[in-house]
Amino acid sequence: MPVIIKGERILDGTGAAPLLDAGVVVEGDTIRHVARLADLPAAAATWETIDLSHYTILPGLIDVHSHLCMDAMGDEWQQMRQPPLDVALRAVKYARICLASGVTTMRTVGERYFIDVAYKQALEDGTFPGPHVLISTRPLIATNGFGDHIGFVADGPEEIRKVVRGNLKAGADWIKVFVTGGGGNTKPSSFQQFYSLDEIRAAVDVAHSFGIRVAAHAHGGPGMRAAIEAGVDTIEHGHYVTDDDVALMAEKGTALVATQTINLFDRGSDRPVAPTLLEHKARVKRIAGQNVKKAREHGVRVTAGTDAMHGLMPVEVEYLVTYGGLTAMEAIVAATKTAAEVCGVEQETGTLEPNKRADIIAVEGNPLEDIRTLQNVRFVMKAGQVLVRSK
Repeated sequence: MPVIIKGERILDGTGAAPLLDAGVVVEGDTIRHVARLADLPAAAATWETIDLSHYTILPGLIDVHSHLCMDAMGDEWQQMRQPPLDVALRAVKYARICLASGVTTMRTVGERYFIDVAYKQALEDGTFPGPHVLISTRPLIATNGFGDHIGFVADGPEEIRKVVRGNLKAGADWIKVFVTGGGGNTKPSSFQQFYSLDEIRAAVDVAHSFGIRVAAHAHGGPGMRAAIEAGVDTIEHGHYVTDDDVALMAEKGTALVATQTINLFDRGSDRPVAPTLLEHKARVKRIAGQNVKKAREHGVRVTAGTDAMHGLMPVEVEYLVTYGGLTAMEAIVAATKTAAEVCGVEQETGTLEPNKRADIIAVEGNPLEDIRTLQNVRFVMKAGQVLVRSK
């Protein structure tokens, strides 16, 4: 029998005006209707009802850049030195946290030991609660390159092709390559290029030949430019994009995945932080949101991810508003509809529309008036199953 989820308002993720005093009709794992209560069929009077009439109903959020096996609130390098079983068990904890924050779909951009292959299957089987996941298996790094805490070394086009094929065989939904430096404990230059244009093209050519998309870790500089020229599908982070970079991204159809909480959120931690990491965060804070603004000015699709700041996807959406200049509605669309399109799952999820998967959340308050109310998650349904509900 269908179930009606009643809400004070519905934001369907498409950017359309809110539906007031409306409901979402779910049958099994699928959305059947989204309409004002008065416009539902007469038979609806006999259907089961979930009364969320004091809440705003939205599509589940999509975290487009994360890692379930580590926590960016701590020392990622130290975490990934732990035994594989310890690393794997963290995914169970963080999957629950992310789901409770309203994330019903997540693209994880690399784990060690093919652990993401195991947790994807476990999540699909219902072994433990968490979002739907799209996985990248082993992220590719160059010898002496950034990302050695999590990546798999592959040098030269032929070796890269072989590793990409191996990832695809293991079940990768995406391929991830670390192209430039970043904000880690070592190798402080975010502009250092580690993979050549030919090497990046080798990864892209193999992945695309199988219909698989490629994500490039790239903060800026010639490495990011090479990644865009090589045809990667997303630029991860992209803090230092130039106008020329985003113009090329627009031409190539490359999307920007912004990751702001990892640098801007006050962690309140007393743990020692490497000077190189502090320097990186200070630089990013000075230009926070400029990458999003430049990308949007050139018509580049923008979405966002937490980069393993688990539970903070609503804050990531908030930062699209406060730093990136989006309206609340635009930010919600970026984290739902656009995120699904970038991930390649727009036929399945991302909006509240008939025949899509019933990935639905409800928050207390009106996010269009105050985007911070997106943090007040009171209800989470994943594929038609209620997994979080506040009393």
